[in-house]
Amino acid sequence: MDFKRSSLVGHQKVTFRRFMRKNVFGPLRGLRAPRIPTAMITGSNGKTTTSRMLANILACAGRTVGLACTDGIYVAGQRIEAGDRSGYDGARRVFAQQSIDAAVLETARGGLISSGLYTRRCHVAALLNVNPVHVGIDGINSVDAMAVHKRQVTDAATDRVILNLEDNLCRAMAAQYTPSKITFFCIDPHHGDVEDRLSRGSRICTLDETSEWVVLMSPDRTHRKIVRVSNVPATMNGTVHHNLLNALAAAALADGLHVTIEAINQGLATFENSPAMNPGRFNIIHDHPFTMVLDRATHPPSLETSVACFMQLPCEGRRLCMISTPGNRPDHAFNEMASVVAGRFAQYVCFETNYFRRGRQSGDIAGRLSQGLVAHGVDQAQIVCAQSPGDAVMHLKSLATNHDLVYVNAISPDELEQVTTALS
Repeated sequence: MDFKRSSLVGHQKVTFRRFMRKNVFGPLRGLRAPRIPTAMITGSNGKTTTSRMLANILACAGRTVGLACTDGIYVAGQRIEAGDRSGYDGARRVFAQQSIDAAVLETARGGLISSGLYTRRCHVAALLNVNPVHVGIDGINSVDAMAVHKRQVTDAATDRVILNLEDNLCRAMAAQYTPSKITFFCIDPHHGDVEDRLSRGSRICTLDETSEWVVLMSPDRTHRKIVRVSNVPATMNGTVHHNLLNALAAAALADGLHVTIEAINQGLATFENSPAMNPGRFNIIHDHPFTMVLDRATHPPSLETSVACFMQLPCEGRRLCMISTPGNRPDHAFNEMASVVAGRFAQYVCFETNYFRRGRQSGDIAGRLSQGLVAHGVDQAQIVCAQSPGDAVMHLKSLATNHDLVYVNAISPDELEQVTTALS
């Protein structure tokens, strides 16, 4: 695809109000280019975790970090505002904090659509991946158009662009940037493009030959060891594949901000899959009647990755599933979500939340997921529908034993308390 000539014209039909907001009011209210080190992170999957990892690295480097993400706004690790703040309002609130000296901005598709690119410059920016998630929503009707839409973020980077070498659209987008300005990340150090990209002057953040270390490769072929994979708890010794990719991206972003290797090492080594550090994203909770894994995989590609990691965990009893998804998805997305988990669990509880209802009538999300499971061969007797996370957990309590392992999907940070209260 020719990204240079591509645009959303012909792909995106917008309302007059949205057009004015994005093309007239958006630029007029654009945020002043920040003087403090600023990173923007976009992509289909992994934005929040990568943003949180980078914020932790910067904190270990002695920075007072302002973070805006889908979980809220954080200053020096403390949440000062709840809710999804991965757009203009989140960035505005972060830049208004006088105490910060670094900013990390998760930058989501929806915020770009509603407000445009809200700051015209940042120091580093990452595009983690592009997949069909959200295609068919808000006038973006192809994955190529989605790539062009997300490219606004990397275009804003003045110092370094971070791209996923293992993603075809990210790799193609590299042609639009000076090679020496790019750092690619990938898990496979033998990826076919590694040598070519190094010879052109780009950097590569990847694993070493033994897959034991995260390393940064330079065009002169020198390798700097950053951190042992076994010392990055969020990857669970490399088995949580998506968090390994997120860690590579975060390390590349930090290097682009001239953070020392020592601080990157410390930041990744102290970042955990815990409700405190990364709420609702592959959190393993043991202190309840049964062991739960809480995750935020809200679309089929991320759900497939997450469930694959879940299936590797030891389980003495049965595997049970509590599943939901946002309501602002095309109808076919519910069937696709169901297809990922069908046949892999002994029992299913389909539920919904106010946070993710997003225009759907009560019962519609759970009902569509249930129908999708049946369509993919699950016996109706294995399925229960619930109208809230609390009700869903009560169903699980009646189904599960101490030896069972429960996968809980699509819980927002503000609903974690509802879940844990129902279990107590």
